Amino acid sequence: MFLLRFLLVLSLEWYFLLENHLKIQMKSFLKKILSLEWYSQQEKHLKIRMKKFLKKRNHLKILLNSFLKTVLSLEWYSQQEKHLKIQLKKFLKKVMFLLRSLLVLSLEWYSQQEKHLKIQMKKFLKKENHLKIQMNSFLKKAMFLLRSLLVLSREWYFQQEKHLKIQMK
Repeated sequence: MFLLRFLLVLSLEWYFLLENHLKIQMKSFLKKILSLEWYSQQEKHLKIRMKKFLKKRNHLKILLNSFLKTVLSLEWYSQQEKHLKIQLKKFLKKVMFLLRSLLVLSLEWYSQQEKHLKIQMKKFLKKENHLKIQMNSFLKKAMFLLRSLLVLSREWYFQQEKHLKIQMK
């Protein structure tokens, strides 16, 4: 049915193209005509051909219209509607499957990211504890060095004071 309809549409298109082509040729012939007699003979001939052409075209239009009415009946529409409903259901099933798959994948990705962040947090806390231990050790050493420096500076000060007292005498 589709092929017949397609062929009829193509034949009509060809018919209209042929009609346009004939009109263009007619205009070009009119420009080329040099004598009135030849023009009148050709005009009569073309009018006869044009009438035949129009009769055939009208006949084809009538055939095409009856064919289209037959093809585009309610049964054909109902069949197409059923087919479209089936296609729509299949499409919706595929969409739902894809949405569920996407949800599952996103949940898996989220859980992987959460595990990765927990591991990173543990590593960070270990490094932080290690740095606290190193900082405490450094502060103890610094305090020891400052106390030692204070003791040494007092001893030096007392020695300088003794030395000045000796020199003053």
